[in-house]
Amino acid sequence: MTMKAPVRSTIKSPMKSPLGKTLRRLSIGSTQTATTEEDSSLSSSPAHSEKRLVKALLEYCASSGIAFSKEMVYRFAYFYEFDFERTKEAIELNRENHHLRLEMRGYLKRQFSTRTIFPLSGLKTRKDKMDVCYIQASRFDPNDSSSSSNYGTRVVENLCYVLNDLSRTREQCKRGVAVIINMNRCEETKLTFDLWMQVIMTLQGTLVPTTVNLVLMVDSPKWFQTQMWKTQTKPMLAESFVKRCRLIDGEELLTGDYLAGGCEAFLPTTSGGSRQE
Repeated sequence: MTMKAPVRSTIKSPMKSPLGKTLRRLSIGSTQTATTEEDSSLSSSPAHSEKRLVKALLEYCASSGIAFSKEMVYRFAYFYEFDFERTKEAIELNRENHHLRLEMRGYLKRQFSTRTIFPLSGLKTRKDKMDVCYIQASRFDPNDSSSSSNYGTRVVENLCYVLNDLSRTREQCKRGVAVIINMNRCEETKLTFDLWMQVIMTLQGTLVPTTVNLVLMVDSPKWFQTQMWKTQTKPMLAESFVKRCRLIDGEELLTGDYLAGGCEAFLPTTSGGSRQE
């Protein structure tokens, strides 16, 4: 299967995290580093094997004190299409990225229990057989004060946790992930622009190396389509990522060519399926 090109460094202005820090980009900027003869051959030779490249990256991790497993190195390599230099630089930049090491406890466990963002186990896309992440946008609640942590931080870490879970194997990394965002009954006061941009930029690849190849925004309200999506969001996204996004209705989700046959059994009742939450 041919992988679609992952999103690169295309954000037009730095995004701020809920903590006020610039979000770490997985993409590599224009700064170039000196390459060894071995690095150059790995980057330029189309005949080099994936195993050889990953072996070189693992040796780099060991010599640089970076505690990445072989599976994590493969994950970065797939995200960067086995480009040695870009993968190596991304690994270096993300050696302390806590979004890659999230654990289901504390406020993250409480956030996950709201069933706002979760994987749809067993559901696959019709094309490429991708795993599916589900987002129930109507459950966003930036006014929730049940935790001392910033709400946007909790949502982003919830999303990263699910993307990590759907990127554990090499086959998952190769296929990428699909995301269904159910926007039915989504309130404008709760889906703030700041929160939305944190979510969509995470899907584009700013925090964890998961290639999202399809985003289905289902039953989105008019105010979202005309203002937040068309006017505010699309200009800030990579063109290649925008092409992976679809505004569809609930009927098309069930009967279109996006999901594998029998999808109703895996979709929640909030999306016309029969799965009880």
